[in-house]
Amino acid sequence: MIDQHVNLIDHRRTRRSVDTNRELAMILDAVKKFGPRNVSLIARQTGIPRETVRVRLLHQLPKMGFRVQLVVNYFKLGLTRHFGWLKFSKEHSRMARDVLNWLGENTYLMYWGHIALRNEYLVIATPPVKWEKEFLGIFEEMSDEGIIEDQWFKRVVKYGHPQPSFRYFDFKKGTWSQTPVTGEELEDEGSDLLIIDQVEAREITQYIVDPFDIHILVELELDSSAEIVKMAKKLGIHPRVLNYHFNEHVVRKGIVAGYSIGYVPSSEADRGAGRTWLIVEPAERALSPLNDLIKEASKPPVFCQSFNVLEDKTVALHYVPTVPTTEFFGSMGRLADLLVDGAVLPLSESAYYALTYELFSERGWKNPMEIEQVKENLKFLNVVETES
Repeated sequence: MIDQHVNLIDHRRTRRSVDTNRELAMILDAVKKFGPRNVSLIARQTGIPRETVRVRLLHQLPKMGFRVQLVVNYFKLGLTRHFGWLKFSKEHSRMARDVLNWLGENTYLMYWGHIALRNEYLVIATPPVKWEKEFLGIFEEMSDEGIIEDQWFKRVVKYGHPQPSFRYFDFKKGTWSQTPVTGEELEDEGSDLLIIDQVEAREITQYIVDPFDIHILVELELDSSAEIVKMAKKLGIHPRVLNYHFNEHVVRKGIVAGYSIGYVPSSEADRGAGRTWLIVEPAERALSPLNDLIKEASKPPVFCQSFNVLEDKTVALHYVPTVPTTEFFGSMGRLADLLVDGAVLPLSESAYYALTYELFSERGWKNPMEIEQVKENLKFLNVVETES
């Protein structure tokens, strides 16, 4: 009798564990389609009680390391996107982080990652079309000053996020699996792609934005579930006005490209340690093999968080560690037939900078600062020697 009772308890625990895993997967898969702001819609689409969705989405999943991220179409905002590599001189290597942090907080540098055991950094920048040359000129000036020893920047022609089904994720262990953890038979291969293509210059005029639109995007980048009413109160305007801008300018024009699910394991060190970039050159230059490569490279059990396709068709993929290193490299082995060349670059540290209100005005995007102003600020950081 006791044995039967124990078996019944174990059965219930197992059943609940499977149900919880399935619920969490269904919620995250729904969020990728509808975003995190409409809990009622997610509840209707998944058949999960609204309060359960709310608790899991706003409390349980964030504690586990999940974050819903708004994906902005920077091209439609009149911005370009560049992926770059910087090698600082030995003399200024200790100041590299200060320089990049200042550029991230004051200009259009949106990301940097320090390559482990090297005096090198990978960077992503989104200067406006109007000020593209001026922004890249900042790094040329630092090269002339001897701050940067070597560098290159390549324009990004498309970027995006793999959209793996979270039915392949074991929420209890915090790892991906090659087969659905929920026990379901799925027709898909476990991953889809959210791709943002470069916009032609003549099309940019169709996507004119104003300060209200930028305020909305800034708030949603910080918190993708932020409420319009609270935003309006913070900005001191009527909610109807802001709601109009959100629906007619931000959503309808496709400024919001979609949503991705970011995941950082609780065991990972802060500031990006342990994350990895994979820079690869596809074997063929046609579009279909390119998509096939990205899909294959982001298929579970590895977790590719984002990718950038550069103007020379090189692909840069960003990974967060959810599997042991040996398993990660083993998974990458399946890409051999799809590549001409490739490099794995682990990071020791990284930083991301969201859009800010200060970079935009009624007249549009601001100049990323005159070169002389940049030099003055670098002097303040003790990077450029002041004249005696």
